[in-house]
Amino acid sequence: MNAEKEYTGRQKEKIYIIDESGHTKGYRFQDAAVIINLYYIGGIEKYIRYMEEIPEEIPVYVFSSQEKVLEIVRMNGKRENLYCYGKPNRGRDISALLVAARSITDRYDRICFLHDKSANTEYLKSDVEEWTESLWKNTIGSLEFIRGVLEIFEKEKDIGLLLPPQPYGEFYSDWYWDPWRQRFAQMEELAGRFHVQLKKEEPVSIGTMFWARTAALKKLLNYPWTYEVFPEEPMPMDGTISHAIERSLGFVALDAGYRVGTIMEKKYAERLLLRTQKDMRMMFWHLHKKEHIFNMFQLRNLEQWEHDVRRFCKEKKDIYIYGAGNYGIAIHAFLYDRGIACTGFVVSCGHRKSRHVQGLDVYEVNELAHRKRIGIIIGVSYEYRNNVAGILEKSGLMDYMEGF
Repeated sequence: MNAEKEYTGRQKEKIYIIDESGHTKGYRFQDAAVIINLYYIGGIEKYIRYMEEIPEEIPVYVFSSQEKVLEIVRMNGKRENLYCYGKPNRGRDISALLVAARSITDRYDRICFLHDKSANTEYLKSDVEEWTESLWKNTIGSLEFIRGVLEIFEKEKDIGLLLPPQPYGEFYSDWYWDPWRQRFAQMEELAGRFHVQLKKEEPVSIGTMFWARTAALKKLLNYPWTYEVFPEEPMPMDGTISHAIERSLGFVALDAGYRVGTIMEKKYAERLLLRTQKDMRMMFWHLHKKEHIFNMFQLRNLEQWEHDVRRFCKEKKDIYIYGAGNYGIAIHAFLYDRGIACTGFVVSCGHRKSRHVQGLDVYEVNELAHRKRIGIIIGVSYEYRNNVAGILEKSGLMDYMEGF
């Protein structure tokens, strides 16, 4: 197994790119089990094909509230250690893990949990299909991939939870935006049940599919869940205890003293990288057009810079932008969009190429030396900003700030 790791600033979350060609032959699959909840008859064949990739040494437990689904699995299952069980149609996959499979999770050191998915609206159909494929491929996509996952657990004893990548699609917003959305208060209530700490910056699990050490999820797995805790069908789209539990896996593992990782196939990682690069180019084109930014540094600091520049401009009689090139013009557009008026542009002595830019006068710095209550925003490239600050101070213009 060849795993490349990338660490976050908190040193708690890792990303593993598993090269399926680099697995260790002869690995013994001990103390591990795969638990699966299935509901939908349509497409069940593809899940059965994935199950065929699971090594024979690993038992597979399938739960369903649909007896027809269990019949199909029994008929097509090609392994001796395949066990099928019925469950009530309440709580969906979460109750399968926490109620139906409670006695099973107690037996193993490591478990993989999976379930099927279906789009509840037509416009999400393609995204759901793509996400479902990602979830299954990046958990049990091949024998070699599974071997690589279990080797991570063997080599890194502090890893407690390994998650497939978060959904990435045309309409899914969790990847782009805030996966907590309005759920943080709900999560705090859930955390109180487990007596675990919850911090908003901790990794959020989406989809309830994972590999884990059972010790890392002990507080969740050992809680006395019952089917009655979960809403009856039809279950609401969001805001239920099930949705809170779905996002709780990461902070439960962290509270238990383990780290959280993301696992993905090398081929999937390559496709994801190419796709995100293409999408980021498109996003930055629009960000530049609408917000007048050029780079990630500006994007990360955009909110703080807007706050600072509003405060800087508030008590000034006149605002000037030092620099009449791309950066200066972008800052002028940014301020204009926010209703902040500029008096003009400023350039170094002898560097004025035009008397007017963006409809505003362009001044040389010595022309502003004796003006009162003015503020200057430095709008030049980063490598020249210290030089500009020196020029302003030498001219007695001490009230300035750097552009974004």
